[in-house]
Amino acid sequence: MPSVSKEYVGPERRWTPRYLTVGPISLPYVDRDKAIATIRRSFADGHQLCVAFCNSNTLLQALRSPSYAETLSNFLLLNDGIGVDICSYLFKGRPFTDNLNGTDFIPNLLSDAVPGRSVYLLGAEPQWIGSSSQKIAEQFPNCKIVGSHHGYFGPDEVDHIIARINRVSPDILLVGLGNPLQEQFIAKYAPRIQARVLIGVGAFLDFSAGKVVRAPEILRHWRLEWLFRLAQEPGRLGRRYTFDVIAFLYAVTRLRVTMRPGSEAEFPAAFRNGRLRPTLREAAIDRSVSLGDASGSEAEFSDAFRNARLSPTLDETEIDRSVSLSDA
Repeated sequence: MPSVSKEYVGPERRWTPRYLTVGPISLPYVDRDKAIATIRRSFADGHQLCVAFCNSNTLLQALRSPSYAETLSNFLLLNDGIGVDICSYLFKGRPFTDNLNGTDFIPNLLSDAVPGRSVYLLGAEPQWIGSSSQKIAEQFPNCKIVGSHHGYFGPDEVDHIIARINRVSPDILLVGLGNPLQEQFIAKYAPRIQARVLIGVGAFLDFSAGKVVRAPEILRHWRLEWLFRLAQEPGRLGRRYTFDVIAFLYAVTRLRVTMRPGSEAEFPAAFRNGRLRPTLREAAIDRSVSLGDASGSEAEFSDAFRNARLSPTLDETEIDRSVSLSDA
């Protein structure tokens, strides 16, 4: 079983001395090649690595929920979408180098894998997981699909699923349960799972199976795939791409406005307590929010990473229910 790293095992400082920190979340400025190299490093050094893609919805949930923010602090987070680029422009005056959304990044990762790299799939609907496995195996012949299980299961089935995964000990476990369930599942059960790299992949398995059609290339080029997805699934994604977008823009703009130049990044009490609007006392106390570069020594490394636990305690009500991609 892979050893569990007690420290953040993201890109090394000599690779990426720059981070975007928004409240409790830090995103490294890495391009696609460096992100893939970081994941490949975990195969060599024997450390288990958990990876998640952070878009505006992920970031908003982390600002609202300290427990979810703590969960994400144990992941290598990769920037996903135009929302986090807006944050980067607001606080750094620059975008991320690449848009590392999971639907494009996972194919890059699997294409780059050495022959024989083993992959286990967890997610999608029962009638679609077989198609997903078959098409991924056909598209990436260098990878070996060693097993799969759909994403519609209850808490009483978790032990059985983990046993199935551990029987084949995959190099990569792709978990497509939707956000935030997939990150909560990975954080809670990673110490029991014999997989080297665990990645929350959202709807990637649905895209692979052909259940969900991707936006035309021109929309993806102009970062408008979210609009295409909204037209496909207005009932499920309507709130995320309307009210939640407004809440996200308000939250990050307030962080930027209340930032005191030169101060260290701090998580405001308004967000720590799960609210978007601070009390007057909190507003007077918690006005110190800085998104300065993480540079140099261990002493300057964010406590969110240095003191993080791999498997934080989660409220059982957050995970002990049937999980499915449609919950996202």
